Amino acid sequence: MNKILNNLTNDFNNIIETRNNIYDILINIKRKIEILNTIYKELLLENNNNDNVTWFDSFNFQNKLFLTEYNHFLNIFNKIQNCIYSEYYKLYNKLYNYSINYNITNLIKNVSKYPKYYDINNNNIYDIEIIIDIQQNCIIAIKKLLNIYTYKKKELLIKQKKSKLGLNIDNTIISEKFNNNIINNNIDLFISYLNTFNVHHYKYYTRLMLKIKLILGIVNQDIKIKQFENGNNKDLKNVFSNFSKKFDSSTDIRSSSPSLSCSSSIEENEVVEIKNYMDLNINPKSNISDEFENILNTNKMVKSNIKNFSLKKMALKQMLSKRKKSVKNVSFEILLKKKKDKNELISEEKNDDKKYDKNDDKNDNI
Repeated sequence: MNKILNNLTNDFNNIIETRNNIYDILINIKRKIEILNTIYKELLLENNNNDNVTWFDSFNFQNKLFLTEYNHFLNIFNKIQNCIYSEYYKLYNKLYNYSINYNITNLIKNVSKYPKYYDINNNNIYDIEIIIDIQQNCIIAIKKLLNIYTYKKKELLIKQKKSKLGLNIDNTIISEKFNNNIINNNIDLFISYLNTFNVHHYKYYTRLMLKIKLILGIVNQDIKIKQFENGNNKDLKNVFSNFSKKFDSSTDIRSSSPSLSCSSSIEENEVVEIKNYMDLNINPKSNISDEFENILNTNKMVKSNIKNFSLKKMALKQMLSKRKKSVKNVSFEILLKKKKDKNELISEEKNDDKKYDKNDDKNDNI
């Protein structure tokens, strides 16, 4: 059981490490956005009396897009941290209240020392160190409960031996065995909660890491900021000058604009580009790479399902078309038959009329 608890702690530490890496990337993106804003302000000051100042609007819009994406991912980052605190706080609250039954609350931290979590309209940002402390105290509380369970189990074995010697304590043994099972089941329940937390939180952070690495890669790809992160104004102007040439007004927009596709799936060339953005080719064995490959595999399945659906749809259309033709042919044959029957009926009526006319003529002659 101690090995399981150690594995839970190691998994939690890996999650915290991933969380810290995400935080560092967010700081990096923010710093790059601030550099871009500095460039924009410098350019506005230099071209204050120039009519071409309005052409910097696209650059300003580009900065705003990066800032919007940054704020979006920062909001997700904070919401995940809020969720993690919520789950650990509620679990520790249950653990603490359950520990009261066994008088071990003096051995663990009081739950009241942590900020109380409210579910309604809670957008607070909780310190990651508090979350780490709660998780550690959850493990400590479970270990204390394990010690109690082990002690009670030994006591039960002693009483079972006494029962074999002839003492009528069977009902006591049954009762204690039942209570021990309750303790053990609750310990398993708390451990399962912790394991589930690790699975969910790892998924949240890994997917967020994928997204923000992509954004960082796009920022780096669009503008080579590394050259002027040291704050050299000349470098700022030179780099922006080179960057501006890429979007020269003389460029033919029709020839330079990428082709747009309505497909929601990721194409092979896009996969290579995304991997380059996120440096996944450099470290292909990372957990982020695994998560990205899972997304790609899902994407391939979606594409395959769409293709199969399209083929089925085409087959269904062909079948419906054949049925329509068949129904049309049958309908035409029925119409022909009706017309034929009608003509035959008219012909028979004419023949009958002729017969009656002849008979009338004969009667008149007689």
